[in-house]
Amino acid sequence: MKKYNDNDFVHKIGNPNLSLTESPSSYKRIWVFDKRDIVLYVFVLLLWVTFMSLFTDFSGTFCIYWYFIPFGIMGATIAMSTPAGGGLVFFPVLIRFGFAPQEVVAFSLATETIGMGFGSIRWLIEDFKAFQWKVIISTIPGGWIGLYLGTMVIPIQSAKIARLIFSLVGLSLCILTLYTHYRRKGFSNTEINVQFPHIISFFIVGIIGGFITSYIGFGVDLYIFFFIVLLFSFSIHKGTVSSIIIIASNAPLGFFLHAHYLNTIRWEFWQMVIPGVLTGAVIGPKLLRSVGEKRMMYGLCTLLFLEFVVTVFFRI
Repeated sequence: MKKYNDNDFVHKIGNPNLSLTESPSSYKRIWVFDKRDIVLYVFVLLLWVTFMSLFTDFSGTFCIYWYFIPFGIMGATIAMSTPAGGGLVFFPVLIRFGFAPQEVVAFSLATETIGMGFGSIRWLIEDFKAFQWKVIISTIPGGWIGLYLGTMVIPIQSAKIARLIFSLVGLSLCILTLYTHYRRKGFSNTEINVQFPHIISFFIVGIIGGFITSYIGFGVDLYIFFFIVLLFSFSIHKGTVSSIIIIASNAPLGFFLHAHYLNTIRWEFWQMVIPGVLTGAVIGPKLLRSVGEKRMMYGLCTLLFLEFVVTVFFRI
């Protein structure tokens, strides 16, 4: 199978009927999993089964919270095929079930620590050259600062405010996505000539994104993606891949803060969602290549726009 390049990727999202490969047979091979993927997936899954068997009531927990496995698959699949973390799925669902905002964010960050971390390893194996390390290294410390301040210094307790922030972020994602695809032919740069002013700007975006992440469980990955894509006409594929490792590097800090200082982790939920997010981390890149980035983002934006309308106008 011929590997795609960035120009292929930008061209294909303009025509969702084209696959990222050249023939029906190669299209089917998208869903053929590499042996390394299978080995890594089975190894981590065995660790999970071992831990659950030794330290928890495995059968009891599974019978009560089994539905978190498909929930995790859905969240991680979206996270691995779009420039937004799993919180994009977890937050609106759990907040509507009456969970406190900090509990929802804690669950999202704990889940992303596993799912996005595992997914980053997969992308490193599959497409190492797609990562823009200067952007990543410049953004991560800012994300840590914003995440810490939003979690420990200026937290949000109100579910209504948290939902409003999520809806506004979702609406901005819709607008930016439409604009991005409107001028999709311009996103062909595969490298960014990073200079000192750029490093400062990435750092500031990281701080802002870290604040948003502390309130709704994602954000730093989303805003750095649109920042480099729109400002530098950067490759959408490389921007997505780089944003994944940025949230994967920020989520563990939030996980630690919520677990060690705030005690807001619902451990039984997190334990049961792990196999789901591992599966979603494997499926996500495959789904992105088979369905097409344009269709994925448009479908996601439709749901986010409906969430915004329901939250702001109907207050449900």
